[in-house]
Amino acid sequence: FLEPSATRLPTLEGEDVPYKTERISDMARVFTGMGDGIAIRILGDAVNWEYDKGLKVLKEFAKWADIPVINMEDNIYHPCQGMADVMTMQEIFGKDLRGLKLGVTWTYSGSTKKPIAPHHDVMYAASYFGADIIYAKPPELRIDPEIEKAIKENVEANGGSYQVSDNFEDAFVDADIVYGK
Repeated sequence: FLEPSATRLPTLEGEDVPYKTERISDMARVFTGMGDGIAIRILGDAVNWEYDKGLKVLKEFAKWADIPVINMEDNIYHPCQGMADVMTMQEIFGKDLRGLKLGVTWTYSGSTKKPIAPHHDVMYAASYFGADIIYAKPPELRIDPEIEKAIKENVEANGGSYQVSDNFEDAFVDADIVYGK
């Protein structure tokens, strides 16, 4: 384990600050010699809340590393969390999630400036198994259009459904599971 404070801030090419940052290409090559994989969680303040910057950093690490790079969460994706959540659903309800109502809701916060990646990936993963998904969120919050398109395609192909509501209570009506974040 390498404590984040023990390294300089990894930066994309062109964002270098002498004596304060380190190029990702250099860090990835060094980390390749230190272990069998690189697990990175980069979101929020670490990327100045730029929506896709964390994913860009992860892809840059993957480009230069000779070992697997695991996305532990960025501003768009949280794949390990999504898979773990669906595995838990399957342990309780069985592998086929068709007919299971999954209510995904935004928990109260004074701001919508918090990661949406867990919502993206629990819905994306559950859509592969035919869950009936309702996403209840504040009116100003929008899901990533590419992810929403994939969710719709998955539920169509796997016997589930997907709907979006601006009414939080809709996530609770007849829900088998309520996923709050």
